[in-house]
Amino acid sequence: MKAVILAGGKGERAKPFSEVSPKVMIPVNGRPIIDYVVRHLVSFNIIDEAVMVCSGNEDHTTQVKSYFEGKEKLFNNKIRFIDESLGGTGGAVLSAKHLLKDQDEFLVWFGDNLIPLDINALHNHYKAGSCIGCVTVSSTRKTETGFVEIAPNGQILKFKEKPTIKLTEPECLGIYLFNTKILNYIQKATEQQQQQQKKNNSVNLSYDVLEKLPSHEKLHSYDIGETDWIDAESPTKLARNTERVKTIIKQMKR
Repeated sequence: MKAVILAGGKGERAKPFSEVSPKVMIPVNGRPIIDYVVRHLVSFNIIDEAVMVCSGNEDHTTQVKSYFEGKEKLFNNKIRFIDESLGGTGGAVLSAKHLLKDQDEFLVWFGDNLIPLDINALHNHYKAGSCIGCVTVSSTRKTETGFVEIAPNGQILKFKEKPTIKLTEPECLGIYLFNTKILNYIQKATEQQQQQQKKNNSVNLSYDVLEKLPSHEKLHSYDIGETDWIDAESPTKLARNTERVKTIIKQMKR
C-alpha cells in the first residue's frame, strides 16, 4: 500500500516561516517534521512507498527534495516525489492518481501531523468495515491552557493544568485510508469545479468530496483513543509544546 503525504499547502498559520519554507520543513530537534512522518510510515511493512505531493512553489518543493536527496536508504528506498498539479487537498491527492492505478487502497497523511498511529490497526479497522474509507479522528484533546472548576456562586474550587478534555464531536486528524475508487469521486468533483469555475478549481477533500459521497458508499471513522498527537501548524505551537512533542516523536520511533 502506498502512503500519499500532502507536503504542500499555503501554510497560512505558519507564517512568517512558511513564506520562505514549507510547513513540513519546520525543524524539531534538528530534523524537519516530514522526516519523522516518513520514517514512521515506512517502518510499517504494509507501506511499500511514501509518495510526497509537493507544493506548486518551486522553491518549497526544492527544499523538501533536497533534504531527502542521498538519504534514500534511511527510508528503506521507499520515497518518491510528485508535484501538486491540482488545487486543494482533494486535488493534491488526485495528483498522485497515476501512481495508484494498480492499488486497491492507499493512505493519505497530511504532512504536518505528528502522531504515533498504528497503521496496521487502522488497516484492520478499515478492512472490517467494508467501506470506501476510514477517517482518523480523536474524541479527546490535550489543551494548551489551564481550566478552573467554578461553583454556582462563582467561587473557584479547583485548578486543572492543561487537562485532556472530551470533545462533543470528534475532530478529524487529516489521516485517511481509502479504497482507490475514491479517486473517481475526487475526479468528478474536480471536473465540476472546472465547469463552474469556482474556487480556482480548488477541491477540498472533506467538504467537496467526502461530505457529498452517495449514501451507498460507507465512510467510517477510526478513533485513536488515548493516543496523543499534534498538528504542527507553526514553529510557535511546537515551541509551546516541547515536552509533548518529544514524547510523541519518541512513540513514533518503532
